[in-house]
Amino acid sequence: MSFNFIPRALKTKNGKAAAASSSSVPPNPTPIFTQRPPPVEGPRLTPNTKGKGKEKELSRIAKDEELERDLATLLELSFSDYAFWSAHGLRQAVSTSKDGFVPLRRLLNESVFSAHIPQPRPSESAFAKALKAHGSGFLEVRILFTEPSQGDWNDPDAQMESEQGEDAGGYEIRRKDWHSIKDAHPLWGTAWEGRTIYVENMPPSARSLPSLARFMHALLPPPSPSQSPVPMAVQSITFPNRQSASEGSNLSLGFGEIKCRGFAFVTFREVEHAERAVQEWPWDTQEASEGNTATPSNTTAVEAKKCGFRTMSKGTWVALKEEYLAYQAHLLDLSKPTASPDPEPVRSSQPIPNSNQPPPLIHHTPVFEHELETYPRGCLVFVRNVHPETNKTTLKALFSAAFAEESSGVDYVDFQKGIDSCHLRLSTPAHATRLWSYLDSRPIIQASALDGEGRVASGDERPIIAEIVDGKREELYWERVPEKVRRESVLKARIGAGGHDAGGAGNEPEGGSGPRKRRRKRG
Repeated sequence: MSFNFIPRALKTKNGKAAAASSSSVPPNPTPIFTQRPPPVEGPRLTPNTKGKGKEKELSRIAKDEELERDLATLLELSFSDYAFWSAHGLRQAVSTSKDGFVPLRRLLNESVFSAHIPQPRPSESAFAKALKAHGSGFLEVRILFTEPSQGDWNDPDAQMESEQGEDAGGYEIRRKDWHSIKDAHPLWGTAWEGRTIYVENMPPSARSLPSLARFMHALLPPPSPSQSPVPMAVQSITFPNRQSASEGSNLSLGFGEIKCRGFAFVTFREVEHAERAVQEWPWDTQEASEGNTATPSNTTAVEAKKCGFRTMSKGTWVALKEEYLAYQAHLLDLSKPTASPDPEPVRSSQPIPNSNQPPPLIHHTPVFEHELETYPRGCLVFVRNVHPETNKTTLKALFSAAFAEESSGVDYVDFQKGIDSCHLRLSTPAHATRLWSYLDSRPIIQASALDGEGRVASGDERPIIAEIVDGKREELYWERVPEKVRRESVLKARIGAGGHDAGGAGNEPEGGSGPRKRRRKRG
C-alpha cells in the first residue's frame, strides 16, 4: 500500500495562501519511491554464530553474578564481629555514629580485606546493588544526599574537602544489630584463636577469599528460618605466606597473601562452628572415610569429599608446627660439618734406599667404587632463603662465585619457581665443602629475582644458608633422579677426586696411550 504525496500549501507572491483543493492535486501523483529500497547486505548469522553469541552472553551474565556475590561476601566479612575487633577505625566510627551508619567508602578503605577487592574497584552503587541481591540480610544500605555550599562551587579544594567530610553524600551502611555492638566489648585474640581452624585441599572453585567463605558456610547446617538475620558463620579467612607458615607466627589476624596456595585459616563466629567443621572433616581422611559411610547432604559436601578436603584446629596446627621446627633444627645441627684436623700422611712401608732422603709420602685421596656407588656421596647441598621468583641460570651464576679461580663446580640447580629453597648438585665433595664455607663466611642475599652476584645481608635480612645433605635425606633425594644421571654424577665425582675411569680403560689400545685411529667407512 502506497500513499500519494500531497505538497504543502504554497504561498503566492502577494503573501496570500493558495487554497488547496482537490483540483490542485494531479489525478495520479507520482510517489517518492515506486518500490522499497533494496535491503542492505550485511553479515548473515548462522546457527553456530547465534549459539556462540548466546554462550558468550550467558558466560558474561554468570561472571557478573559471581562478581556480585563476591562483593556482597566481602562487605559482610568487612562488617563481621571479627572485623569489628580487628579494625579500630571501624569500631570508633560505629561508636560515634548516632544511628550506627558509617560511610561505605570508609568501610572499604579500612577493611582488613581491602586487598581482596577487585581492581579497578567497583563503584559504591555496585556494592549496594550486590548486597541487596545476594546479602544475607543483616546489613542495610542507604544513600545520603547533601547540597554543597555555594563557596564549594568556586573553590575546588573546598569542594574536595566537603566530599571527604563526615557529612558528604554517598552510600552509608550499618548492621541491623548495631545497638548491641555499639557499646559491647569485642572478643580478643585468644578467643578468636579457639575459633580458628586450618583447612587444605579446597576445591578449585573455592580458591578465592569470598568463594572459600561461601564454601565453608555451605558446609555448616543452615540456620532456622525463624531466626533473625545474623552475621555469617565465617568471620575471617587468611591465606598464610610461606615465610610466616615456616616461622609459625600468628596467622589468624588478617595478614597474609592475596593468592591462595591450597591452604588457609578460617575463623568462625562460634566455637561450635569450628568444632563441628573439625569433627565432620577430620585431618585423617582415610579413617574418616572408613568410619563414615553416610552420603553427603549437599553438592558442596560432595565436592569437598571428592577433593579430599580436611581440617584441623589451630591449636593442633601450632603443636605440629613446633614439633616440625624442632626436628628441622635437629637436622641442621647434625648436618653442620665439624672441624677436623688434617689427616696424617701415610708413610710407605717400603725400604728406604737412601737414609738421607725422607721417605716418600702417599697422600690419601677419596676413591669411589663405580660398581658399588649408586650416587655420589657428599655432593648434594641444600640452600635456603633464595629469591622465590629467580631462575636456575641466575642461581648457577650466583653460586659459581665460590669457584672463581676455576670452572664452576655446580653441575645442576634443582629449583622450582615460587619456593625459596633449592638443591645443588656439585661435581665433587670438595666443591660442596668449598661452597658451604663460602656462604658461611660471607652472608649474602639476592636483592632481586635476577641478581646473580648477591650483596651482603644487613639488619634483619635473612642471608642465604647452605647445608651439605647426607644420610637418609641424601639417599631419598638421589632415588628420584634418573639412573643415567646418577651414573654420570658418580663418574664425574671419581674423575674430579683423582680416581681412574674404569669404564674408559677400554677406549685405549693396550700397551699404548695414544688415541685410537678412526676407521674409514666403506662405500
